[in-house]
Amino acid sequence: MSRKRRVGGSQSPQSREPSPGAPAVGAPLSLEITDLNHDGDGVGRTAEGFVVFVTGALPGERVQVRVETVKKRHAIASLESDADVDGKRVRWAPTRTQPRCAVAGECGGCRLQHFDYSAQLAWKTERVRAALERIGGLSAVEVKPIIGMDDPFHYRNKAQYPVQRGGDGRPLLGFYRRASHQIIPHDECAIQHPLIPPIAQVCRNAIEALDIPVYDEDQHTGDIRHVVVRASFHRNEALVVLVTRTDNLSHAETLIDRIRAEAPQVIGVVQNVNAARTNAVFGNASRTRWGESVLIERLGALEVEISATSFFQVNPRQSVRLYDTVVELADLSGGRVWDLYCGAGSIGLYVLQRGAATTLSVRGVDSVPSAIGDARRNAKRNGLEQGAQFEVGRAEAVVPRWVADGEQADVCLLDPPRSGCAPELLDAVRASGARRTVYVSCNPSTLARDLAILAKLGYHARLVQPVDMFPQTSHIETVALLERA
Repeated sequence: MSRKRRVGGSQSPQSREPSPGAPAVGAPLSLEITDLNHDGDGVGRTAEGFVVFVTGALPGERVQVRVETVKKRHAIASLESDADVDGKRVRWAPTRTQPRCAVAGECGGCRLQHFDYSAQLAWKTERVRAALERIGGLSAVEVKPIIGMDDPFHYRNKAQYPVQRGGDGRPLLGFYRRASHQIIPHDECAIQHPLIPPIAQVCRNAIEALDIPVYDEDQHTGDIRHVVVRASFHRNEALVVLVTRTDNLSHAETLIDRIRAEAPQVIGVVQNVNAARTNAVFGNASRTRWGESVLIERLGALEVEISATSFFQVNPRQSVRLYDTVVELADLSGGRVWDLYCGAGSIGLYVLQRGAATTLSVRGVDSVPSAIGDARRNAKRNGLEQGAQFEVGRAEAVVPRWVADGEQADVCLLDPPRSGCAPELLDAVRASGARRTVYVSCNPSTLARDLAILAKLGYHARLVQPVDMFPQTSHIETVALLERA
């Protein structure tokens, strides 16, 4: 569940002073690949033991590479041809497969499309286990095999496309090349909802036809910065969000008319204004320029409204499996549940609906006002408003206040961003008196760190269940059960 956009940037050929034994920039190497790093790059070592990350290489392969960047503790290299280096030939792994996407090797999104899906799942399970042991010192925790998808393609319900002016003057719309702000244009995407790529191309073509100024990040000029498309699997509908630098949007009415005419599945167009010099996609101000401002998605029996800019899991099919795991581990038969970093309230409300026959209540907090608005509407939409309360604020500030006011919880649900939980929030979880904590994480490293902290606070990790929310990428979602000693 990654809530932050990856920040790209050009890499200098040399970064800091490398360690002795580091290869030179431009040097050819023959490497045995033993693992993948957290970005999905192959990991090898030179004869001197210097670590080299190789984009596109897989464990079990012997590859020929050329060094592109040398840093203090590692180098970055690219795959070369089958040519000999030191008399050694290339050996490809049996887990290597042909990517579905024509630009999979260039685009920074799907880093593992060339890796057989069953092998992806095994690697992700092992990565969670290794992080718990290495970072958290939690070697005794049971790690279940990851829950994969039957069809690991076309699962994403949201795409955020940056827009730039190309060298020929035409607008480009696509995803960034890895570690850069260079857009790789494409007409299809193997992991997006089928509606999303064609709607994005309708927007690109309309921007070009109307000669709407696109954003220049160096000069901080132009109108359109991003085109964001969100889709509903439940209703096969979509929202378009046009992220602009100012309130002004040239030819707005004509642009919207073209989108409506050429993409009839679009039910609303929202303008979001982001005036800052930043890599963040969204700004704070949004307004609906036409149609609906929310999508309706279904998770099991729960219907949820998703506004243009609020956080929501990008893989609804796997979200049901994730939430069922949360319900099972929480072992609820009533009581008070705190849903911390609740977003649109989907996890807490899913839990509440499943426990409708009990005296269960849910209290949620999130720092994004639009998400809390969604959560309150979702509670009402599903007839759960009597058992649910949602509050706007930073969880690490709000939850200590709840505790200071004498509030107590039976179960805490944690679903923080990639950076994990602040120490003051974990202290408040301990002070809440919760007998169980269910921690949903999108980063095995910060999960391991926080589980180690919670162990010192009296909560011991009993079980960890990875769920593959992001097939074809190196990202991993994990659910951990902690019980109070």
